[in-house]
Amino acid sequence: MYAHFRRLLLSLIVLWSCAWNTEAAAAPDYCVSTPAELLDALHQWETLNFDVVIGLQQGTYALGSTMSGFFDGDGRTAGLKLLGGYNAGCTARTVNPTNTVLDGLNQPGSYLNFRMNADAVFLLEGVTLTRFNTNQFDVLSVGAVTHGDEGIYAVKYCRFLNNTGGQSLIHMYGAQMKVLNNLIAKNTLTDAFHPGMVQLFYADGFDSFAIVNNNTIADNTGAPGIVVNSITVNGVTSSDRTSEIADNIVVNNAGADIELGTFSTENNLLIKGNIYNVAHYALPLDSSNLTVNPQFINSAANNYGLAVGSPAINSGLLYQLYGLPAHDLFNGVRVIGSQIDRGAIESSLNNLTTAIVTNTGDNGNNSAPLAGSLRAAIRSANLASGPYQINFSLSGGCPHIINMSTEMLDVTGQVTIDARTLSGWTGNSDYGRFDANLCVVVNGSGATPWAFHVPSGASNARLTVHGMMFAGFTDAAIRLDGGSDHRISGNQFGAIPFTSTNASAVRVSNSSGRATIGGFDDPTAVNLIAGSSAPGIYLDNAAGGNVLGNNIIGFQRNGRDPASNQIGVYLFNSPNNYLLYNYIANSSATGVTISGAASTGNILQYNRIGQDYAGGLPGNQGAGVAINFAARNTAIGAPLLGDYGGNFIARSVGPGVWISPSGGNGNRVLSNEFFDNQNVDIDLGSAGPSSNQASNPAVGPNQLQNYPVLTQATRSSGANPSITVNGNLNSTPNASFRIDYYLATACDATAPGRGHAYSHLGWVNVNTNGSGSAIIVSTLTAPANVALNRISATATSASGDTSEVGNCVTVNQAIVTNVIFSNGFE
Repeated sequence: MYAHFRRLLLSLIVLWSCAWNTEAAAAPDYCVSTPAELLDALHQWETLNFDVVIGLQQGTYALGSTMSGFFDGDGRTAGLKLLGGYNAGCTARTVNPTNTVLDGLNQPGSYLNFRMNADAVFLLEGVTLTRFNTNQFDVLSVGAVTHGDEGIYAVKYCRFLNNTGGQSLIHMYGAQMKVLNNLIAKNTLTDAFHPGMVQLFYADGFDSFAIVNNNTIADNTGAPGIVVNSITVNGVTSSDRTSEIADNIVVNNAGADIELGTFSTENNLLIKGNIYNVAHYALPLDSSNLTVNPQFINSAANNYGLAVGSPAINSGLLYQLYGLPAHDLFNGVRVIGSQIDRGAIESSLNNLTTAIVTNTGDNGNNSAPLAGSLRAAIRSANLASGPYQINFSLSGGCPHIINMSTEMLDVTGQVTIDARTLSGWTGNSDYGRFDANLCVVVNGSGATPWAFHVPSGASNARLTVHGMMFAGFTDAAIRLDGGSDHRISGNQFGAIPFTSTNASAVRVSNSSGRATIGGFDDPTAVNLIAGSSAPGIYLDNAAGGNVLGNNIIGFQRNGRDPASNQIGVYLFNSPNNYLLYNYIANSSATGVTISGAASTGNILQYNRIGQDYAGGLPGNQGAGVAINFAARNTAIGAPLLGDYGGNFIARSVGPGVWISPSGGNGNRVLSNEFFDNQNVDIDLGSAGPSSNQASNPAVGPNQLQNYPVLTQATRSSGANPSITVNGNLNSTPNASFRIDYYLATACDATAPGRGHAYSHLGWVNVNTNGSGSAIIVSTLTAPANVALNRISATATSASGDTSEVGNCVTVNQAIVTNVIFSNGFE
């Protein structure tokens, strides 16, 4: 009977998984194959008010100087993506810059220059730029004129070879600037005014940061390799964000390879894992940065791969703040050995000892496990003296079910368990839904606490798990109590037919160091966290520092139907964690709970809490985010000086954000947007709206920060309308406060007279006088949507205490007096 049931289960899982691998990738807006078509598509983009993707079919585009001049997207929020590697008709794509070449033909005046809106997206990916020639301009320039801090300008998986430019080869001026996994070699710059092969400028008022990771920048003349500027004639450009320069090979460039002479030490910077010859920076570089010969295979022939014996192989960082690249320059596997290779090209050299799982059997015996089983492979990994990899080679089609009836051996070494090696595996292709075809199911059947466990005493352990499914574990499918730099990516936890739930999917606890759960810029790294009877992800390690990125929490594989966890993500006495770009909904309690006095410095940005990827709003059965038991200094949304990072929090059966009576102070809630929560959008103390205090600070969560009281708001007429708001704030004397304004189509129905923080309008700073009073008069740019005619505000102190959303007033339309009649010309 059991065998019959197992065959039935297997067949159902096969049908269920196959059903999710039939959807084609979205086609680009423009599919081009000639220079004329490319030029026309760019000119079309200049006229549009929506984001545009231009797909370049594989081949060489003899552009010459036809692309010179500015392509202007400023004044509109239309983003632009130029993506190489498409086949004829743009039905499939291979990201490899050798297959799509933009050739300037060495014609004078050949360059690419894009003026972008500060809040728009620009991406150049998977192309080669060669023989562009401009002595006056940058070869590739992407810059903003207006102010904003949401824009992302990125160049990824590209080659720049044998170009001649003026000041810069790649020049960016904006908020989020990313140069990732490119080859930049044998280029020449001719202008001595602040030149740089990669030159990135912090923009005043943009809250800028730069990510320059895993590039090979070599053998260039006329300028340094990497230049990042945050000091201008006006002084230091302030920013709350952290820049990262990591795992690059930057050698044989003119002057310094890494030039940070105009980068202020007041700005946050991680500079680690690079190979270089000369660097200029006010602070010493740590020992992870090396001044050695990277040993290219044959740079004279433009082969910048790594030769056997190169110090760049298997020596990069275990952890990059913004996640490891999805693949290498030529679309190869990015991490083959124990660590990522430095530079743009991953070597095939693997320093891992490998065991192969050849059967799905499990005898439950940790001392004498079944040969060829997963249990035997983990035992071999623990006995190994160095990094170890476990791959799978199983006969038959996917999926393969491993049923465990006893507790698995602890993982005590540096172990990678990778089920992507099985034939039939395909990775997830999108964010917000899960269409991966995973081939290995580990089933605890409710009989064992976990599939994989790193014990607290294993301080040198590191566990990486790719491409597996887990069900039926009574503690957590993966529990990390020790070690550090763990990676959990591309897995499915729960929502597997005819299996029991996991208590939790992943728990990071006790003495464990940081773990990365999910990832960025790589949809194959997304995890599905579904149907847990306890918190889906449980973080209570004292070291904190975990990163949760792009996970799908509380959904079935289609990203729409519910698969409820008790709580989506639970943090207890764990500091400095990052929750970014996750979908979190359908929890039977809260979406996210942060608890305990040691929970400080946690950041939640760009999450969709209560929303699915298609825009549906299933909500959560408690607060969207709850902060309890003295948890403090949480950033929910923007930093104190920025607009970026807002979360969308919807349909909570309770407040959107609840800083409960036991919650701590310094919890800022900024630039988020809320919809249809069943209690106030931001709630301090006992459930429901609270009145302002006689003065601040007061005893209670966020020191019961008072909200602004608005008295009137008026929308001006004309082509560029604005909204002028009047009001007052009574709070701490002689103090500075950030006032955030929110628009909605109606006041908050759950709290008569109070506002609804549906659409963030903007913010200003005000200062109270000696009696704690501030008169507020603010003018902000009005949105086009005149139906957003109710306005309210929050106040946030310099220490990060955000108030509840204040009173709601109607935005009145200014009366335009008829000039002719008012002057007596009736």
